[in-house]
Amino acid sequence: MINKFYALHDYDESLKKKGAFSVKYEDLEKYNKLGYAIYWTPNDFDGDRKAKNLIKINFWIADIDDGSKEEQMQRIKALALKPSKIIETKKGFHCYWTAEDATIENYKDIECGIIEKLKADKACKDVCRLLRFPNYYHLKDPDNPFLVRCIYNSDEKYKESEMLFTFRLPKPVYNVIHYDGDKQDFVDETKWEQIFKL
Repeated sequence: MINKFYALHDYDESLKKKGAFSVKYEDLEKYNKLGYAIYWTPNDFDGDRKAKNLIKINFWIADIDDGSKEEQMQRIKALALKPSKIIETKKGFHCYWTAEDATIENYKDIECGIIEKLKADKACKDVCRLLRFPNYYHLKDPDNPFLVRCIYNSDEKYKESEMLFTFRLPKPVYNVIHYDGDKQDFVDETKWEQIFKL
C-alpha cells in the first residue's frame, strides 16, 4: 500500500512533538479543521517513508521561502526549465518538476543544483521529503490561516538527462600540488611554513 498523506499539528507543540502520521485521503479535511497541517509525499513509498521503501520518483522539488514572493517568482521565471507545478505557501512556493525517468543515484545532484539556483531550502533535497498538500490551510497562526494552493499546473515532464544538464553543479576543481620534500617534513615544525605556502 502506498502511503501518500500525512498530518502534523501546526501550532500545538505537544502534538507536534509526536511527529507526522499517515492519514487517509478522506480524513484530510477533518484533521485540517483540528489544526493539523496536511502533507504528502511527492514520491511513492511502499510502507514507511524511508529511502529503502522508495518505489518511484515522481518529482524533483524545491521549497522556496527566502526573500519576498516577488523575488522568489523572479528566480523561478529565470529558470531554463520551468517547474511543471507551482504551489503557493504562506511564505513562498513549492516547485515540482515531473520526472520521466528519475533515478535515486542522481536525485541529490539535481536537487542541489535546483536549490542553488532558486536559493531554496537546503534541507529539502532528500527523496523522502514531505511537502504541504494544496487546498488545505497553513495554521501555524490559527488566527491568520493561509490556504495552500496550486497556482500553476502543466503536463510538462522532464528527462533526468536534461535536468542534470540544466541543474547539476560543476564538480570542484582541485589543483594537485607535488611536494618534493620528505614525509618527515610534515612533523617537523620548522618546515610547516614552507609546506603551508604551497
